Amino acid sequence: MAKNILIVTGEPSGDLHGGKLVQALIKKDPTLKIFAVGGSAIQAAGGDLIFNIESLGVVGLFEVITHLKVIRKAFQTVLETLRKNSIDHLVLIDYPDFNLRVARRAKQMGIPVTYYISPQIWAWRHGRIHLIKQLIDQMLVILPFEETLYRKERIPVAFVGHPLLEEINPVYQKDPLCKKFGLNPSYPIVGICPGSRESELKRLLPVMLEASEKIRTEIPNVQFILPIAAPFSKEKFLKRLGSYAEKIKAVKGDTSEVMAVCDFLTVASGTATLQAAIIGTPMIIVYKVSPLTYWIGKKLLKIKMIGLVNIILGDKIIPELIQHEATAENIKLEIVKLFQNKEKNRIMKSKLSLIKEKLTEKKASENAAEAILRLLYR
Repeated sequence: MAKNILIVTGEPSGDLHGGKLVQALIKKDPTLKIFAVGGSAIQAAGGDLIFNIESLGVVGLFEVITHLKVIRKAFQTVLETLRKNSIDHLVLIDYPDFNLRVARRAKQMGIPVTYYISPQIWAWRHGRIHLIKQLIDQMLVILPFEETLYRKERIPVAFVGHPLLEEINPVYQKDPLCKKFGLNPSYPIVGICPGSRESELKRLLPVMLEASEKIRTEIPNVQFILPIAAPFSKEKFLKRLGSYAEKIKAVKGDTSEVMAVCDFLTVASGTATLQAAIIGTPMIIVYKVSPLTYWIGKKLLKIKMIGLVNIILGDKIIPELIQHEATAENIKLEIVKLFQNKEKNRIMKSKLSLIKEKLTEKKASENAAEAILRLLYR
């Protein structure tokens, strides 16, 4: 008899990784029926969407409060699916505040739970590991140091590799990419990556755009390119750019190609920093949240750095401009430093090359699919 799986994620990056996972699951077992809270990637891979996550991309306490109605609707849809669709296995991808609530309900119903892409318990709210131990049947992690944390608590865990390594071309050629995007390879190219959440765009895009004007005064003939994240249409995004639309090349498509064509990047903290590191493009990390979220985060954070690249390498290789430091002037200063200081640029590239080794060349989606199917059919 065919098995039913429910996959739940709440962000574009989770949808992207979820899409690869769905492909791997269906390839290994074409009889599976996969329901999902997800987006276009999971749907294209063969998942049956019960809720589209476009409206769920929030971060921080204040942002969550303003989206409570949508979040409640998504949660009720998940519960209804768990009850009515004879779900045999629940797969949770990141998005912990929502997904741990789902896990609790699934546990009450006797549905086995796999968590793929761990909550960042090493950064803050480490106490959640005890809740995870109660609710999760297996944890599949994508960062090597996470495995040790779960083993210490005797939680079934496996490091499956990082899914970004499957999604990024190992070799990009700059000239063809410049031709594709209408850029001049002879002049410097700076990428603007403000994130994929609406809340990130509101806080980061204006300051990054303002910084682009300041950078123009310091770097002759500089060009700017901006990848439009999956949830947003190009037409609406260009309106958002206003007068900057004529000065910045905004493209819809492969973010990795945009990162590869650039000499430098300004990147919102998150998965995109790892993406840029794997590609090897020097960057600075920029991040802002609501004042309330920042105040609470300062009290709870256990780490001194927020950039995943810096955390994995154990050193602040990438400059981090957080909250009040995330100004147009500071962004300009850091990009100009990278442009003018060739040695600093060379050292950063050398350090970034270590990221691939740290993440290993494992095929994360295949490994995760195998682990899920083993638990499903045990």
